[in-house]
Amino acid sequence: MPLSLQVINVLARKALGLLHLKNEWLIFGVCMILGMITVQLAIGGHVWGLYKFPGRILFMMPGFQMGRIYREKLERYDTLTDGIYFLIVISMQVLLSVACAGLAFSAVWVTGFANGPVVPYLTVITGIAFWLRIARLISALPSLSNVFVFTGRHTYAVMMHHVAIFTLLNGLFYLCGQFTGLCSAFDRELYMSDIGYVYPVGGTEVGKWLYLAAGIVVPLLIDRVCKKIYNVT
Repeated sequence: MPLSLQVINVLARKALGLLHLKNEWLIFGVCMILGMITVQLAIGGHVWGLYKFPGRILFMMPGFQMGRIYREKLERYDTLTDGIYFLIVISMQVLLSVACAGLAFSAVWVTGFANGPVVPYLTVITGIAFWLRIARLISALPSLSNVFVFTGRHTYAVMMHHVAIFTLLNGLFYLCGQFTGLCSAFDRELYMSDIGYVYPVGGTEVGKWLYLAAGIVVPLLIDRVCKKIYNVT
């Protein structure tokens, strides 16, 4: 999906350049209008089937363009101290949570919009603002930032393999429960019927962090090994 957004963004910019209309604010405005129309159509139940794919792109394009606007137009003005910055952003997020019920929505399925076409993008803006400052703080720690940069450049591998890793992990817990006295609380019925089943290792919710770590680290290792093999051969 990020690749699709980038390709469409590049093609749109080429077309606007030929028309002498290549302006970041204009592109942002068009993206927002199309995104909000998509949300309104989704609320009405019109974004389904084959319409899901263009719906996802149109819904996420404003978020992509927000990043462009920040980089090209706003970053130079981002000079607030961390304390004041986070106070403003988190206050906005709390206000949205209190004033609007049902903020969660699915960008993949283009569903769950309970507050009209504007509020979803307000949550997107506050979320982007929050993580932009977190990214700035992490960038001051080279060793940690390198890890995040590597992960960020290989998110496709994580997206492609994490479900398989979860399934493999569940399979190991299942076998462990079958042949040893460990993992006795593993739910065999859910394992066989629910692909999203997560075994609470040790009977605690903390065990879910094992799935998170495996779902990120193992795909990254697979990607690295595959690239090494490819380069060698």
